[in-house]
Amino acid sequence: MENKGSVGALEANARDTRLDALKAIAIIAVFAYHLGFLPFGYLGVDIFLVINGYLVARSMLRTVENGRFSYIRFLTYRVVRLWPVVLIAAVACLILGYFVMLPDDYENLGDSVVASNFFATNILSRITVKNYWDVSNDYKPLMHTWYLGVIVQSYFVLGMVPAAAKRMNKDVRQSCCAIFLTLTAVSLILFFIPYFSDESKFYYLPFRLFEITAGAAIGSWTTWVPSQAGRAGKRARFGQAAVALLMLAMLVVPMPQIPSNIKLVLICAGTALLLIMGQYDADFRSGKVLNAFAFVGRYTLGIFILHQVVIAFFRYMVRAKFTAFDVVFIVCLTVFLTVLTSTLGKVYKKGHTKKNTGRLLLACIIPCMIITGCGLTLYMRGGCSRRS
Repeated sequence: MENKGSVGALEANARDTRLDALKAIAIIAVFAYHLGFLPFGYLGVDIFLVINGYLVARSMLRTVENGRFSYIRFLTYRVVRLWPVVLIAAVACLILGYFVMLPDDYENLGDSVVASNFFATNILSRITVKNYWDVSNDYKPLMHTWYLGVIVQSYFVLGMVPAAAKRMNKDVRQSCCAIFLTLTAVSLILFFIPYFSDESKFYYLPFRLFEITAGAAIGSWTTWVPSQAGRAGKRARFGQAAVALLMLAMLVVPMPQIPSNIKLVLICAGTALLLIMGQYDADFRSGKVLNAFAFVGRYTLGIFILHQVVIAFFRYMVRAKFTAFDVVFIVCLTVFLTVLTSTLGKVYKKGHTKKNTGRLLLACIIPCMIITGCGLTLYMRGGCSRRS
């Protein structure tokens, strides 16, 4: 249950602004990494994972408190929110790939389309390329959808937590928090066990679940801990600034002395601390700079899905090493496509409520089957582009 104090509305608004700004920093880091800058910019994805767990847990617990939670409805609603933009990207890749890709590359695009349609790109990547940093990934327009695979697969786990929590304690929120913390500890232990390969730890859910459940545990905790103001808020604001600067330094500065797996955990811990300290800063007022970042943060899904599509095809069609003009062109084209898809998305969101999620799911299934059929045909025929 949300805190209904006098600062409740302000708290919700401020937290949204800070979360959107944090998501903007994460997507800028990921974008820069795929452009060839910021060697550790890919860690922005880990910021997304923690934030996603936080937001999903809060939304899920509100539904549980109202007595309207359903596991199937929870999964369906979450998938329907993501599916349209993935399908749009898949169609764009198939059409453009037909004109510019060589047969072998078009064949590989076919299986990528099938995997992305069913949120399984992380599994495909682990089986095929295995190495996220392989140069071949630079030319794959859908390789980055491995992140959505981890997210959607995590929903199958998160959705089971409320039922288990009800058996533990009368206070479902606290029980959920305890379960999320337990899952975080187990996943973190698996992440550091040397027996498993680095490729498995990068792509498979059990080794990445701790990032999502850590955010979910904090999201559960904030539903019963009241927000604070006054001196505690001022100290929290200073702490948030310090943590944010440290995280930014880890994204920008190479720091070879810190192993990449440790840096990943530190980024997740920093994100978690920001979420916790936000609970103690109810008097927060956002400024112009933060609002500008927050504006970008509201479009992170579109930017995330589309930027790699633009980058990969630009590399394929023009050149692998970008000039300053190339970077400006890629950024502008990505922004244009994001605005275009978000305009279509606004129409879609107006019709997307939890009551009609089933109908929208059926509306997505038909184009998904058609697109998947095209992808499977390409894969079985070894590609059939115009350059064959």
